[in-house]
Amino acid sequence: TLATRRSIPLRDELDLQDRSLISLLIMACGVSALFATQVAVLSGGAENSFLLWLRMFGTVVGVVVVQVLVLRSMAVLFQGDGGITEYLYTALVFHIAAGLVLLPFTALLAYPHEVGWRGWLALAAGVLLALITLFRWLRAALVGWGEGVPLRYILIYLCALEFLPVAILLEHLRTTNQDLSVNL
Repeated sequence: TLATRRSIPLRDELDLQDRSLISLLIMACGVSALFATQVAVLSGGAENSFLLWLRMFGTVVGVVVVQVLVLRSMAVLFQGDGGITEYLYTALVFHIAAGLVLLPFTALLAYPHEVGWRGWLALAAGVLLALITLFRWLRAALVGWGEGVPLRYILIYLCALEFLPVAILLEHLRTTNQDLSVNL
């Protein structure tokens, strides 16, 4: 049949416990934490250390884990899928894509501090990260709306589970590094 010949998995075939997905997600969290550490050091408000990276890694992993747990809880609580599994899978794929996008920027930011284009590079990576995040939020709204979820519930979800973690992450970066403005 056509469903068995498709290379893209159907919603019922999504496996969130796929080992390759989990390993890629851990890699993406590590790269995102390394990027955040480098931006904090680049702006001059933090010392480069393994502990700083570990704090950033814990924050990134914490945000992902909370999103997964809340989405799983919503599916159980409302006794229906409503596109939650599909969105959870695509959200994890977007986290992985963000880590892959940040990888070359993270490698280039490791150059010596005398290189003047590092600030522009961090800014460009931040813009790409913002675009990926905005696309993920738009995807959340489209998946929910396509499943017949009322718009008010989609907005509550986006505010509580998408906007709030980004705000927490930015606040964590701000407190880790009092002056987050990149020296251009």
